[in-house]
Amino acid sequence: MTTNKKFRFFDKKLQKYIPQSGFLTLPFDNDEYIVEQYLGKRDINNKEVYEGDILAYVDREIKPQANYFQGEYWMSDDSYPFIDVIRRYYITPSENQFFERIYIGWVRTNSGIENGNPVKGLLNSCDFKDHAVIGNINENQDLLKL
Repeated sequence: MTTNKKFRFFDKKLQKYIPQSGFLTLPFDNDEYIVEQYLGKRDINNKEVYEGDILAYVDREIKPQANYFQGEYWMSDDSYPFIDVIRRYYITPSENQFFERIYIGWVRTNSGIENGNPVKGLLNSCDFKDHAVIGNINENQDLLKL
């Protein structure tokens, strides 16, 4: 069985992606292009997801003043105990898996440890159905900042 892989190519000199039609041959030790692989998945807007893409989704955080007992959170004033937070991350190759996500501006893990390193996560079963591609690390450097 043959599996076809799909790639996109960012030209470092022109600072843009090269439109593709057919095949493109690059030398193995090329310094002119950044080669990014398609993950075989699409985002909430049906856009193809590639390594190097920056994605966003809505997550919930517990309000610091929320009360907790036996798996339930509540607020003394009966308001909603969670805050909706937009999380952003980009996709990069991983040493142990095919790809991983690197969260932008998120250095706190669920255990509460804040060591200044970005939080990483594997993409093993991520289907991106609630995530949107908002840019990529080559053309949208501003999205890598908070």
